[in-house]
Amino acid sequence: MTVALSNSLTEACDITLLSFFDPRPDGLEAGLESSISVRHLGKRLGPDPLLPRNLWRCLREVRPHIVHSHRYALPYLLPALAVLPPVPVVHTVHTDPTSEADWRTRVILRLLKRIAITPIALAPSLATPVSNIFRATARVIANGVDVSAFERSSEVGRLARAALDIEPHRFVIAVVARLSPEKNHATVIEVFQRFQQRFPEALLLLVGDGPCAGDLRDTVDLTEGSTPHVRFLGRRQDIAELLAATDVVTLFSTREGAPLSLLEAMAAGRPIVASHVGGIADLLDQGRCGLLVDPLKPEDLLAAWTRLAMDPHLRKSLADHGHERAKSSFDQSVMTSSYLELYHELSHEVDTGTTQ
Repeated sequence: MTVALSNSLTEACDITLLSFFDPRPDGLEAGLESSISVRHLGKRLGPDPLLPRNLWRCLREVRPHIVHSHRYALPYLLPALAVLPPVPVVHTVHTDPTSEADWRTRVILRLLKRIAITPIALAPSLATPVSNIFRATARVIANGVDVSAFERSSEVGRLARAALDIEPHRFVIAVVARLSPEKNHATVIEVFQRFQQRFPEALLLLVGDGPCAGDLRDTVDLTEGSTPHVRFLGRRQDIAELLAATDVVTLFSTREGAPLSLLEAMAAGRPIVASHVGGIADLLDQGRCGLLVDPLKPEDLLAAWTRLAMDPHLRKSLADHGHERAKSSFDQSVMTSSYLELYHELSHEVDTGTTQ
């Protein structure tokens, strides 16, 4: 999201990105417009008490009109801003608000009340918890994706299946998510094994990597032997093509914000089964673009998959609604316009002395 937003703002703003970490071959620069400056701050692994000083030096030199932070940046950013002239701060809360704003962030927020922060919630249902944590009214600005980049023909899907050695008749379920505990892959695999008993040609694709990869692979190896119906594809750059090869996209997380992977699935015109947590119901228009299930009830996931496997008309209806909603509400251009309007508003308040 940061790269996409930065690229789309280059005609209206001078952008400098501050990355906590050292450069990597697959890092920020790979996808950025050449006009965007990137500064790497060399953060150590774990807590780094020197990082606020490095941030302070960069901010003092850049002298930004707006600072836009993401995810876990605030505990380092706020101490740096405390000893600089006031500047409006926009902070986008990307994940579950209670997990992203940990106790350190909350303590720093209370100690440094003079710093004006405008928190951003990614969905209407997340606005109240975000406002409560930051003690400031949250704006709602949804994430956006380049919808056209995920629109693929059925022929692309056929070729993608052939490249993955997937037969045309198989019912393919994909989970595009980091392999971490809150994504609940272990339960997804367990439910899929029950689903596959009824639909033996079904295939589960797990796209992503993470700390649970080893344990999940061991689980699949023990239960499936030499003919796996669960495939680990790792991190991929061809998400649009993979989605085109998929019948249903699933996200069975126990906690979420407003995940980009579901917006990408909607843009690709794929039906969705997802947990009723965080802002997911808002993304899916309260179930009009996908089936909502309780992540604590595996039987709900099984029932949703079964329903979609047996009802191609329902799959098409959900996919069509999702695609139209992605174009109208979640295109990257909508997100860019909303942030640009907010930046101008906050800059005007500073210029006129009305910032609160």
